[in-house]
Amino acid sequence: MSTMLPEDTEELAPRNSRSKLSDAPPAVKTPKRYTIVLEEDAAIPPTGLFISANGKPYLLMAGVEAQVPREVISVLDDAVTSVPVIDPQTQRVTGYRERLRFPYRRINEV
Repeated sequence: MSTMLPEDTEELAPRNSRSKLSDAPPAVKTPKRYTIVLEEDAAIPPTGLFISANGKPYLLMAGVEAQVPREVISVLDDAVTSVPVIDPQTQRVTGYRERLRFPYRRINEV
């Protein structure tokens, strides 16, 4: 059986000089956020549109600027609905096309 003496512990410690500079945890990198505005739409309730991205909840109000991460924009981009394409002469449905279910504008930041 071997016993560890206090002077042996220094020998076993990592020799990284950076670890001795600070005991603070590393800085957490926050994701880039984008400013968007949801367009007014009958599908958005007056209380706002609830979106969950990567387990985090977001409540977006129509017509109000909001800063959101890229994941929320991906959810909005993936939410599509099919709308009929109508022939103007016969007034009959000739097919369907996809459009955003919750249209939004991205605000350019200066």
